[in-house]
Amino acid sequence: MLIIIARDLAARLRDIAAACDITQRTAQNIVNDLEQAGYRHRERKGRRTHYSLCL
Repeated sequence: MLIIIARDLAARLRDIAAACDITQRTAQNIVNDLEQAGYRHRERKGRRTHYSLCL
């Protein structure tokens, strides 16, 4: 999951889920867990969400 986010920081949750072959709900839970653990940061820019990795 981190590799998918690192490749395209502007990827939609739908794109991340499709790349990992999981449901959007599962991807959302994993992305939220990564944020709570401090591995990534989420920032809204207009109507899109952009991610950054904190490694």
